[in-house]
Amino acid sequence: MPVNGLQYPLVTVFEVIEPVKCTDMILKTITGFFLIMSLFLLSACSKEASHQIDVSYGLQTLDVDFRSEGETPAPYVKWNGDAGVFSLKNEVEGIAIDANSGIISWNNALAVGATPIVVVVENGNDRVEISLTVESTLSESYWLFGRNNDKEGDAHQLIVISRQLKLNSDGTLQVKIINEEGSLGVGVWSLNGNLFEMHVCFSCEVADSLEVPTYDEHSFYSGTLVNYGSDGASIQGQWYIIRFDPDSSTLWGQFGGRISNANYD
Repeated sequence: MPVNGLQYPLVTVFEVIEPVKCTDMILKTITGFFLIMSLFLLSACSKEASHQIDVSYGLQTLDVDFRSEGETPAPYVKWNGDAGVFSLKNEVEGIAIDANSGIISWNNALAVGATPIVVVVENGNDRVEISLTVESTLSESYWLFGRNNDKEGDAHQLIVISRQLKLNSDGTLQVKIINEEGSLGVGVWSLNGNLFEMHVCFSCEVADSLEVPTYDEHSFYSGTLVNYGSDGASIQGQWYIIRFDPDSSTLWGQFGGRISNANYD
């Protein structure tokens, strides 16, 4: 119908409403698609999470005595599926693990110091790795050792066992020349990795052991500790005379010893 002399096209209700309906339908379809995908992903993640192994030993470092034998309690484990197995990622001398219980055991072949291990826990659905450290500490122990005056390190010059040595857990020591009355000496010792050192004074029996490193003219020993498992352990190195007036550290010879089961108290 002309209005003010102008002719307008006739627009039907269908032509106005139809594009609106199509747009609304597209939006609903897209929204529904994303909703379905979200539910699918959530379901997949939930199923994946439900199959994860939950395991804990309750510690990061296992402290043990050097050349001791023992085992840990069984770890907490929730398989969330079929029961699996435990194993060590890399073989470590002196360390073993029970495949079914996860109990870690150690024996006298374990090296002194810190030994890192990786426990692998796995079943058909999941695999978990747990990093732990086994710290083997030399504490109270008894040794037999001897020394010579070989300053050149002649391999053919024997070292005769002549002394009994007790290392205390507080870092002090007592040493005695075998079958020689009044020969008790005192001092201190330390172990850094497998580097063994001790300061000894035979004329300082009544002195404070911790002060021996400051005494004029005392013996200093520096050597390497080696563990042989069932064959025992040894320390070998060199010994020196230390003086402070004037200051000097003089190589005097070689020393060597082995761990003992005897008690010298």
